[in-house]
Amino acid sequence: MSATETLSSIVHLVDSYEILSPRIAALRLQLSHHKKIINCSSPFNAADEYKLNAFYYRLEEAIRNDKAYHNFVVGDFNARIGKVNESRYTIGNFGLGRRDKDGNRLEELLSAARLFHGN
Repeated sequence: MSATETLSSIVHLVDSYEILSPRIAALRLQLSHHKKIINCSSPFNAADEYKLNAFYYRLEEAIRNDKAYHNFVVGDFNARIGKVNESRYTIGNFGLGRRDKDGNRLEELLSAARLFHGN
């Protein structure tokens, strides 16, 4: 199946879409229940604190503002969750290396939004 055929077979499922910022976009699908997919790209670890704060604030706002039945947040967070011993917001203990500062920040977002992380 080509990309065009795939697109034409699912376009009727799109309820709405929104570009929230240059780094965050949301797609809302109407299936048996509403599904919302938020795709994002975090600033690099070396970005200034203001840009990181603005990104995470806007992302959390996007998650909270629309109560879909299922929310999926996907993308590149430039964060390392690492191996964790006890976390309510990760599925499995399969991370590599150590958690970095942005990994802590990502887990704070997961906790605040009641989301789960999985690789």
